[in-house]
Amino acid sequence: MNSAPAAEHEIESYLTRLRTSLRGLPAEQVEDIVREIRSHLIESAGTDRVGLWVQRVPPDDWSFQLGRVATAPADAREVLGWYIVPLGLLVGAIALTATSRYLLSKVRKFRSARSASVVGVRDDW
Repeated sequence: MNSAPAAEHEIESYLTRLRTSLRGLPAEQVEDIVREIRSHLIESAGTDRVGLWVQRVPPDDWSFQLGRVATAPADAREVLGWYIVPLGLLVGAIALTATSRYLLSKVRKFRSARSASVVGVRDDW
């Protein structure tokens, strides 16, 4: 799925509106601003370079690259695309929940052991 033409059209449409909004400034300054904004937008619009890349490396190895790559590997297949974002959020939420529950159980155990030791009854954990 290559969305490059659609992204380029959106960028050019935005830059045309930007030029219209900046018409009170000197032409040289407007072109400098538009050129700078265009470079940032084109750099960030690389949707075809995000995901999990799988590449076969001779003789019988595989190479994996995860995330956003500067240039897409020539003979690699992209297997996740933008699905990596919700997947990362899901894994992060699960990890946060699991560690929070684990730490909470340890804090409760520590508090009960501490209060029991003050009374004189010790429950080893």
